[in-house]
Amino acid sequence: MADTSFTINLIPTGDENDFRTKNEDGEVFRAVMVSSPNDSTLSMRGKIEEIHHGQMTHEGQSHPATLLLFDFRFQSEASRRRYCTAKIVLEFFDQGGVRSKDPIVVEMAPTMTKYLNRTSRTRETKNSATASAQVGQGPFSSGLGFGWEVQETRTSNYSTRVSARPWHSDPSSANENAVIWSMEENGHKKDGVPSFLQTAVLIRRSGNRPFMAKLRVDSKVDFRSTARRIFPLTTDVDHIIDPVTLMPDTTQVRSSAVTGIREDDLQAMEKLPIAQYFCVDEPGGDAAASDLNMTSLSQQPSLLKSESEATVSLNLSLDNGTSA
Repeated sequence: MADTSFTINLIPTGDENDFRTKNEDGEVFRAVMVSSPNDSTLSMRGKIEEIHHGQMTHEGQSHPATLLLFDFRFQSEASRRRYCTAKIVLEFFDQGGVRSKDPIVVEMAPTMTKYLNRTSRTRETKNSATASAQVGQGPFSSGLGFGWEVQETRTSNYSTRVSARPWHSDPSSANENAVIWSMEENGHKKDGVPSFLQTAVLIRRSGNRPFMAKLRVDSKVDFRSTARRIFPLTTDVDHIIDPVTLMPDTTQVRSSAVTGIREDDLQAMEKLPIAQYFCVDEPGGDAAASDLNMTSLSQQPSLLKSESEATVSLNLSLDNGTSA
């Protein structure tokens, strides 16, 4: 069976970019969506690693279910070129267009926001002021001089963030037929989003009806990549990522190398350890130390992105002077 993959290319065209491609005439399920050109500095690849159809129990009733495992890659051929953010939207629709029969997202991986590549940045600022007072009159007056200094230390915490959430394409529907995965770089180190993201989603289906998976990937790239949009040969063309059709009664991807799923597991898919199928790499290489005192926070899981804490110290001095 041919390998099934979503391969989506980015040639930078500015701060924001969409990945788009189309099916060939009459095609409903393709192995490779598009190949990255050799001269592309940044490229993205999305691949379906595994597809498993089976049954699950939900609210005491048995339902058809499907597990999909994805492998996403965000590659850079130049150290100064990077993806700053990436948002992957995957929607599921009934092939016949019946909204009430759209597949419903039951579980996904990751299940909550993950914070990686933690760092902190510390700034110190000092403010000083003086004041004086005159005591008495005439030749026997005296003066008091006051001086004080306020020193403020502020620490901001940063991290690379990976998150997932269910979503519904139809705002009027309570059924969540989509999932959104998002990645955002560490705003301090500015070393890009993870280059590898493995995700999974378990959906509940309405019978063995064919259904469609529609993919969209939005990203922001580094500022310098905007220069490539000037040249016609290196700019992208807006098309549409056509959905692929999944057939529950057909083997379209024959693999269980990552999950190790067996035939028996397909009869109770609600018991699958979906959270364990999530995998991501941290952006490589620590940023060079700066005068802002960067400290690793990898051993402090309680710190969240963009937390801030400040301490203020006050130094007071008193000068006494007498004038005759």
